[in-house]
Amino acid sequence: MKKNYILILLAFLFTIGFQAQVVIGEGTNVSHRAPVEPYYEYSYSQTIYTSAQINASGTITGVQYFATPTTGLENTGTWDLYMGHTALDEHTPDGTNYSWVDPSTLTLVYSGAVEVVDGVVSITLDTPFEYN
Repeated sequence: MKKNYILILLAFLFTIGFQAQVVIGEGTNVSHRAPVEPYYEYSYSQTIYTSAQINASGTITGVQYFATPTTGLENTGTWDLYMGHTALDEHTPDGTNYSWVDPSTLTLVYSGAVEVVDGVVSITLDTPFEYN
């Protein structure tokens, strides 16, 4: 009878799924222009995180940005956050422009207000993103 309980427990554990948190970066970027430029009413930026930095696959359900007091993120309003896959490892100069990921290939995963709480901007995605 004990074997049946162990089998049921193992089946249950595999059906509930596992969640992991991926941390990228060391908090050394103090640019007030990333991920948004708080000075302007509207700004657009792209950031590439490589598969080596993420080192996992699965469903992305949220992101966090750590804000220093000089970032000005508390002055920002509504954010539209898009995600997608790309073969690019970085944005490289191409003549006078940088190689951007075509916005039409990205998926809108969040649209709404953000706030800084204890130096952190936490965003729960409206649409989870399947990263592979």
